[in-house]
Amino acid sequence: MTKQTFAPGIWTKNENTRNSYASSWFQSDGKNASTVKFIPDISANRTYKVYTYIPKMEGSATILSVKVFDGKKVQDVAINQKDLKVDGQTSGEWVYLGKYYFIKGNKNYVAITTKDADGIVIADAVLLVPERN
Repeated sequence: MTKQTFAPGIWTKNENTRNSYASSWFQSDGKNASTVKFIPDISANRTYKVYTYIPKMEGSATILSVKVFDGKKVQDVAINQKDLKVDGQTSGEWVYLGKYYFIKGNKNYVAITTKDADGIVIADAVLLVPERN
């Protein structure tokens, strides 16, 4: 189960199911510094492949700034949205953020930030895929 936290008034919840992965996303104009955190409840220490869903939208920030916290350190990931290629019949794509060793509990997170944004920032969904042993 994943909890989401966000800064009220800076992020708005968009119920546009046509472009989102599920039923909604959080959206910011990128003008104020803020973060949406996806906080997974990790049942055991384990390595995960981490992905985020990015809808392809006109007016999106050129670079999407993501922070991944594995319970010990924060890793910054920058995604150039101009490189986003949408395949198939979706309006977005899952983007690989890397492999991370998450510790048990709910101290780990994946955060979408408005850092250095030059347009709209979308926080839609995060996917953690456990590595096989």
